[in-house]
Amino acid sequence: MPKTTEDRISVAQAAFEAGFASKAAQKRALDELNSAYSNLRRDLMNAILDARSDANEEENHADYWGVPSDLHQVRERHLTIVTRYGFSAPLVRDLIALRASIKAAAIAPAPAKSDAEQKVEAVRKTIREEMEARKAQFVEGMTIARLFNGLPVSVNAHWVHGHKGTNFIRYFFYLAGELTPLNMIMAIAETYQAEKEGAK
Repeated sequence: MPKTTEDRISVAQAAFEAGFASKAAQKRALDELNSAYSNLRRDLMNAILDARSDANEEENHADYWGVPSDLHQVRERHLTIVTRYGFSAPLVRDLIALRASIKAAAIAPAPAKSDAEQKVEAVRKTIREEMEARKAQFVEGMTIARLFNGLPVSVNAHWVHGHKGTNFIRYFFYLAGELTPLNMIMAIAETYQAEKEGAK
């Protein structure tokens, strides 16, 4: 069975979170992300074709040919087309940010596994529980401040409906507005907390 858009985003995001041990690994993550955008673009263009009518033929034509071929070509002005046909502009923005972060990521051997992974999963679980309790798309405010020791962290969360009927939440974590792996944010938050306690 071919990979879905969500499958490909998951692979690219997981690779970014884990870090890149080689240029080839980085390129594979970018390829997965580009393929995810291609799938999304195909669905968007089909939606534009389905919406054709004599009344809006000119707009449909402009929209159809206005959808960029590749993710690196997408600009803010294109997101009006995305939203006009019921697709998620915030998700596309997160894909753009993820692409930029993957390209800028350092190439280094994967770090040895430690209890950091358990801490990362605990944060994800807390956010998931909080979202389910509040039925909110974005987790904000005191919950984030407490989890990350007051660092300027924000989380974009998207409900994902998997191709096998599964539902889950995908998170994009930002530190001071820059997409950042969660394990890196956790390490910074812990160091920051230790420094504060050492200064007392």
